[in-house]
Amino acid sequence: AKAVLDAALKEKPDNARVLFGLAEVTSKQASALDDSDRVEEALYAAIDLYKRAAQSASPESEKWLSQRSYVAAAKILDFIAETNPALAEKLTAEATIAYDLAIKIGKVEGGAYEEAEKAIKQRAQKK
Repeated sequence: AKAVLDAALKEKPDNARVLFGLAEVTSKQASALDDSDRVEEALYAAIDLYKRAAQSASPESEKWLSQRSYVAAAKILDFIAETNPALAEKLTAEATIAYDLAIKIGKVEGGAYEEAEKAIKQRAQKK
């Protein structure tokens, strides 16, 4: 799947769906890695792809994709923050921004509004 997506990305570097697909594959591949440095590197690559997908998504027809991308990136940021205390504050702040961006899109079919809202509420309860 990654090879097909990489080829599609070369043809259309701003294709939000291809970027999202690559982000999904990249984040899943990270979980199969043994070296923690390589895992983190792959997760940061996935975050970057999700952000690019969110920014490239059509504001008319792909709001759901943008919203799902922000939430997926935020979840990865939260995961890295839990496993890397030195970066926790910075990454948690970045994740909150991503969740907020998802919420600002509003409720859209196929989106991740509820996930973002739940994550923000859980943060408020932890404080």
